[in-house]
Amino acid sequence: MVIKDESFLTLSHKLEQWYNVKIHFEDEAVQEIRYTGMFEKENIDQVLKYLQMLTPFEYDMKLNEITIRYQKNAENKKGGNAETQGK
Repeated sequence: MVIKDESFLTLSHKLEQWYNVKIHFEDEAVQEIRYTGMFEKENIDQVLKYLQMLTPFEYDMKLNEITIRYQKNAENKKGGNAETQGK
């Protein structure tokens, strides 16, 4: 899966189709975080953990439902652009 300067919201639609999950955002601002990168063999949990290394968000996963929210007390600024490369 190739990601080129895409918002988390756009990326979430790709993830939903790729991994057969449903992603919900609790915070509208987190949807606007932008990413560039590529994932090949990672599972959904690995992808989200990679993205967490770049931006301050938390997620809960129950079966095929994922809820994403900004991390409380995050020191990083909200928004911005993040790059990732999965292996």
